[in-house]
Amino acid sequence: MGRTIPATPVRRLFPMQGFLSYESDCAPLDHAGVVTGEWLFPGRHSHNLIRTWGQIHGVMAINERAPVVARMAREVHAPVERVWDLIAGIDRWPSWNPAISEAHQGGPLVKGVRFSWKAGPGTIVSTIEDADPPRSIGWSGRTMGIRAHHTWTFVAKGDRTLVTTEESWDGVFVRLFGKYFQKTLERSLALWLDALQATAEHPAPGGK
Repeated sequence: MGRTIPATPVRRLFPMQGFLSYESDCAPLDHAGVVTGEWLFPGRHSHNLIRTWGQIHGVMAINERAPVVARMAREVHAPVERVWDLIAGIDRWPSWNPAISEAHQGGPLVKGVRFSWKAGPGTIVSTIEDADPPRSIGWSGRTMGIRAHHTWTFVAKGDRTLVTTEESWDGVFVRLFGKYFQKTLERSLALWLDALQATAEHPAPGGK
């Protein structure tokens, strides 16, 4: 039986947003602790659907009207500072995320700073849009005709951290092959969370 996070069911508003409807009042988490489905958290009602988890916590908004939108949450058994350091240390992404082969941080984590990284065949050039250590970070990026917005939010829960990540993709090919890109994005976020959780919960000797 997976852990659950109390939530208000989300009803479908716009087809492109991908909101789902549920009967239950809890957001089920699978065996790895991933929230299954799209949810608003306690106190957020259906007329506030445009307010995503990231927006509620003050981070940059993704493009909710993009043809491909995904969000996932996971409870990581590690302090928020350790989890934040893994995401904020862009140069070190390849050391713990096997999907990333290169990453080069162009400056401090402040709005407007660019960084480049490689995941798969394409090099992605991204721009920091928001950073509030150790609570949240968001960036935008482009690669192979895809316009992406990606946010991370971290909520400390004692010696654990609730990690929420949201991402949107737009572009001509994304609109033409939406189902394929939706699955690709969902798989990408799951891999991010898998690697983040494994590294944060089992740091290398000498790590924080």
